[in-house]
Amino acid sequence: MLRLINSILSTLVFSFLFLFCMSSSSLANPDEASRVKIQKNYGKAPLSFEANDGQVDDQAKFFSRGQGYNLFLTPTESVLVLTKASKAKDFVQTNPGSIANYPESQEMESAVVRMRLEGANLTPEMSGINMTSSKSNYLIGDDKSKWRTNVSQYSKVKYQEVYEGIDLVYYGNQRKLEYDFIVQPGADYKQIQMNFSGADKLSLDNKGNLVMATPTGNVIQYAPIIYQVIDGERKPVEGNYVLQDEARVSFQVAQYDAEKELVIDPILVYSTYLGGENFDSGYGMDVDEFGNVYVTGKVQSIDFPEVNSAQGFQGGEDAFVAKLDSTGALVYSTYIGGSSDDVAYGIAVDGSGNIHITGTTISNDFPTDNAIQGDQLSWDAFVVKLDTSGDLVYSTYLGGNSYDFGNKIAVDKLGNAYVAGSTESTDFPTENAGQYDQPRKDAFVTKLDSSGSLVYSTYLGGSDTDNASGIAVDDQGSAYITGRTWSTDFPTVSAFQDDQPDSDVFIAKLNPAGGLAYSTYLGGSGTDWGYGITVGNLGSVYVTGWTDSSDFPLVNASYSTYEGRMAFVTKFNPLGDLVYSTYLELLDRAFSEGHSIATDASGNAYITGETTN
Repeated sequence: MLRLINSILSTLVFSFLFLFCMSSSSLANPDEASRVKIQKNYGKAPLSFEANDGQVDDQAKFFSRGQGYNLFLTPTESVLVLTKASKAKDFVQTNPGSIANYPESQEMESAVVRMRLEGANLTPEMSGINMTSSKSNYLIGDDKSKWRTNVSQYSKVKYQEVYEGIDLVYYGNQRKLEYDFIVQPGADYKQIQMNFSGADKLSLDNKGNLVMATPTGNVIQYAPIIYQVIDGERKPVEGNYVLQDEARVSFQVAQYDAEKELVIDPILVYSTYLGGENFDSGYGMDVDEFGNVYVTGKVQSIDFPEVNSAQGFQGGEDAFVAKLDSTGALVYSTYIGGSSDDVAYGIAVDGSGNIHITGTTISNDFPTDNAIQGDQLSWDAFVVKLDTSGDLVYSTYLGGNSYDFGNKIAVDKLGNAYVAGSTESTDFPTENAGQYDQPRKDAFVTKLDSSGSLVYSTYLGGSDTDNASGIAVDDQGSAYITGRTWSTDFPTVSAFQDDQPDSDVFIAKLNPAGGLAYSTYLGGSGTDWGYGITVGNLGSVYVTGWTDSSDFPLVNASYSTYEGRMAFVTKFNPLGDLVYSTYLELLDRAFSEGHSIATDASGNAYITGETTN
């Protein structure tokens, strides 16, 4: 599950990520130390080993997941499954709710490296050591008997007596896997014979490292660290690998005290498999006041090699939610999905640490509980709430007889959830709606209370296509939505701009009951799209996106020269009046897009997105 971390802030983009900090009149470079710290600490985070409670094939007693790998520990062998992208699809997620732009899987390369101990005990006692606070939950399909919740995780797994007088312990972190052979006093280390399969070739380099050539690249097992603890001090012992033949590896150890315990510690490094595209994508992220990070997106599970997985993925894609603490260590991970494709696009955490996610599913067995809509009608949106331990509070379909996408979600201080997306359904569920008809493809806004009951649900759009890409909520429970509209009759109220020259950004505010407080176009004679929206602490609204308009409305602009597709940032006061609106300057006529925006207590705006520069 931790494979998703390096995808937290990324989709497949034109070229590079950009990040801006914006005051009322200037641009500055923000401090990225927090992001870098999370990435570095993630690499140091210990591996967690799950006890197998039916999540995977029963051959594995314990397993571990990470970005680009799965490790399965069976009584007779360890199985390391490595994956990386061989070819990136030419995909840019310019519209998370677009059917045409629905993300396809990467073309993947994979390798399976097995290590079997020759002549070893075939039925060693296996146990988890050092239970962690982390839990995993698997909510797969609509059969609750197959759900697995609060699955225990351990920092180590111990094999008792793999050979006479020799134990084996697995542990490590997100960049390296270690396993210790613990040779008891009087036992013979020469019993240890490791047989590797799955590698095209085994060799020893000039540093004594074991190099395993695989279809996805070389896997390095460092020269073993061998030591004894004598009088409380670690005393190194000389030793090395011995390559017996093309598959078998043993150890050669210099003279040591045979009356004391000996530890032989190989280290397998697979950091080259971290950071590239793989089966998993992170589309949404939120952070709570304690610095915990919450990530959601899609995952294609890798089944146990040559055995059908018990998780029910069956070639589809499942949504996931992962929580990491402020150091980057995994607190819990949850798979949510049915037997077909499920993708989560938006995530929000409330003040109590409950997580709310939205996305889209084509699974007719998506796990539902306390649902306002228990049946799948077509390609439906979904809304899921999880408590602080990752258990399901409610889960529901949200859709009608055609295509429905939940793109973004926000939550207020009372735990009410607000969902924005797009629908082509003429029977999309509405309640206390300001707009009941659906002329074509409309945006929608839905509010659920903390228990998952429907407060209001409404279409939002005109006679042409409308799509909501972002939503935010203030302390009073008013919702702010942005997106793109092709409709010349999009409903406007107290508008800054009430005409539509071309396909424009829209910004709409709904009061706590769902009524339209204000709504406006924002754009020029070209194409304009609003992606991200946030509300400042004084009720001001900030929007970012991109524009192809040389006449995009600018006020108090930091940069006013149009140079092709450009990111923009616009601020409205609480009444909907324009405070500032500006292009974001980029050199060499590069294209740029703003995707997400946040503010601090001083009203500075922080924008992230993509650029070809």
